[in-house]
Amino acid sequence: MARVLYLVVCAAPPARAISEPIGLLQAKNWTVCVIATPSATEWIDSHSLAEQTGYLVRHDYQPDGSDSLPHADAIAVAPATFNTVNKWVAGTSDTFALGLLNEAIGLRLPILAESRPDQETVTRVSVIRISAARCTMKAVAITAATRLTR
Repeated sequence: MARVLYLVVCAAPPARAISEPIGLLQAKNWTVCVIATPSATEWIDSHSLAEQTGYLVRHDYQPDGSDSLPHADAIAVAPATFNTVNKWVAGTSDTFALGLLNEAIGLRLPILAESRPDQETVTRVSVIRISAARCTMKAVAITAATRLTR
């Protein structure tokens, strides 16, 4: 049975190539559901990603409260932007993506956040705070999200 990964995509240049790590994860028997931050919807091709994953790209709560996604076994954030990481650290849940990330901490789901290499120093303090919540933060390229395939 395939494991389910929620892939939270933030608005940054690596988001444009998010289909590559999705393909690698699928080859390792992961079912991938893309959750985009509101700004990331402008950086990705939601229709193509929905075709690739079999699930609509979600960026907002469902108005009727229904959940069209299977339960996640893990969550990855790639690319994890400075804005999203710092809102997450503060416990802000003003978007669907942040709400899922905050909920995942309470559910003790494995979380891997991958920032852009040029943001390593600006996210260091946030990384320490997130690590205390049992999450893993790495400052590497987006393709490192495939670490989940091991």
